[in-house]
Amino acid sequence: MQVSVSPAVRQLLGHLKSLREAKGWTSNQMDERLMVGPGWTEVVESGSTEPSLDLVLAMVEVLGASPAEFLGSFQPDGNANVPRQVEAAGDGSDLLLRFPYADFDAEVRLVNADMDGFWS
Repeated sequence: MQVSVSPAVRQLLGHLKSLREAKGWTSNQMDERLMVGPGWTEVVESGSTEPSLDLVLAMVEVLGASPAEFLGSFQPDGNANVPRQVEAAGDGSDLLLRFPYADFDAEVRLVNADMDGFWS
């Protein structure tokens, strides 16, 4: 499944690719240094999957940069956001909204509301 990474993450991935290319390494050579399967670096750099922080830090380390140097060159565009999802369910005459994220959930109960009125 292909994901859509944010512009901020795409910028960081592009910077990783630039660092790799500056070393003269192919993506296959990077795969070998990271000890990951063939093609993994290309998948990550293309934004086809959102990498974990651990993977990004491992890539930075293999490339010989410090996390501070790597992130210090990052110029955020002001559009970074936390992905969120909302679950809504009717509960009698109330509408229950649930905002799940990782191990934290928030719930809001809208009294005497219904799904039709909420989404219109």
